[in-house]
Amino acid sequence: MKLRKSLFAVAFSGIMLLTPVTAHAQVYQEANSNETIDQAQTIMRDNKTVYQYATGDDSQAYIIDGYLDNADDTDWFKIDLKANQNNYLVFSHYNSSTNSSIVEICNEQGNVISGNTYRAVGGGGVNIMINTPYTGTYYVKVYSSTWNGKLNYRMSIGEPICMGKSYTYKFGTITLGPSNSNWSGSAYLSTEKLPTNAIVRNVDLSGVVSSAYKSMAFRNEFVSWRDVTFNGYNTPCTQQYRLKQTWQIKYVGSSRDRKVNPTLTLYYTYPLTMENSAFWR
Repeated sequence: MKLRKSLFAVAFSGIMLLTPVTAHAQVYQEANSNETIDQAQTIMRDNKTVYQYATGDDSQAYIIDGYLDNADDTDWFKIDLKANQNNYLVFSHYNSSTNSSIVEICNEQGNVISGNTYRAVGGGGVNIMINTPYTGTYYVKVYSSTWNGKLNYRMSIGEPICMGKSYTYKFGTITLGPSNSNWSGSAYLSTEKLPTNAIVRNVDLSGVVSSAYKSMAFRNEFVSWRDVTFNGYNTPCTQQYRLKQTWQIKYVGSSRDRKVNPTLTLYYTYPLTMENSAFWR
């Protein structure tokens, strides 16, 4: 049966105790006629990158909304993948079932590829990079190893899902005004313990009352000075705005000296890759 496609909000929750991640995506409803490899339903690779997560672009996100309605139910899917891509399996139960599920990645003959059996134990989830040794068609088999009632699940294969967090850097107390009319400070984040491949989507400056300055701005290693308003600065979410680099802020003081506490807050999005496993919570 042809997959039915719809658009709604999806939350991958319960994946290795992750904070729930919400993404508006193209969701494929699993039909109940894919119980053998010959009936496998064709699905798309999830191609939504960290840049698209940061901007809210869901055009390349593909998620499977499936269910197992009895202990003998098995769901089969097929998907084309490339050997030179990092392909992540994200699988999560989203009802109250405590079933333990098994997801197997198989070759074109239907044999499980070595190291490609993944277990979501007791209603939990899976977020892991899978082994794709060749470019071509792969088959995905989903079934339950313990049964406690109907199981609803969501699954994607492809780009890792992403999370949003913020990082705050405080510059300490300074004097801003005629005696220090053009103040600037730098935050060196290249070697900080922060997620890899994180992209800053908003820059916010705080800690200085509006009457204490004429203007405020920021720059980094790749972009020149950008003025910041009360609402912060929304970036275009490109590689130039990666988190781990040097960020600099500046204030032009007003007509009277004041003690202020400049603070830089970077709101960023990062992929839940194995490399970033320390930041999954």
